[in-house]
Amino acid sequence: MKCISLWQPWATLIAIGAKRVETRSWPTNYRGPILIHASKKWDAELIGIRSDGRFDEPLREAGLEELPLGCIVAVSSIVKIERTEAVRDRLSAQERAFGNYETGRWAWALGRPVRITPIPFKGAQGIFDVPDNVLEMPPAVEEAAPRTFEPPKPKPEPTLFDGPSGRWA
Repeated sequence: MKCISLWQPWATLIAIGAKRVETRSWPTNYRGPILIHASKKWDAELIGIRSDGRFDEPLREAGLEELPLGCIVAVSSIVKIERTEAVRDRLSAQERAFGNYETGRWAWALGRPVRITPIPFKGAQGIFDVPDNVLEMPPAVEEAAPRTFEPPKPKPEPTLFDGPSGRWA
């Protein structure tokens, strides 16, 4: 199965459905299921970003105070990829606040995520492969094991894209 690592809080924002577009400096030809991995990185820069307030409301609504690190946190899918300049005006202010929509970057539209109990796993750069049975693996028992979170209550599909189907036209 394919997987991509993201820094926190972005990995969890995807997992809870608050972030539906991932922005990258590179495109991919891959479309289909993808695991969302929260990287282990947690430094002063990310602490500063996490404390600027823009992530507080969606994380609080999901009942999250601590964010898992070094874990697979969700299953989603890559649905469509377009240049950021082609989509940024069609997105909500919140979605724009959760990504880097500078000209020349790529917007990856993600399918509805399924949040999972965090599974400790080593991340990597780019899209990488993980064993097909990774979702069946029991969480590792270790001193810094991730917390188990309850799945969020279902919310209506956010309207991020043009068209009645909620997808990019």
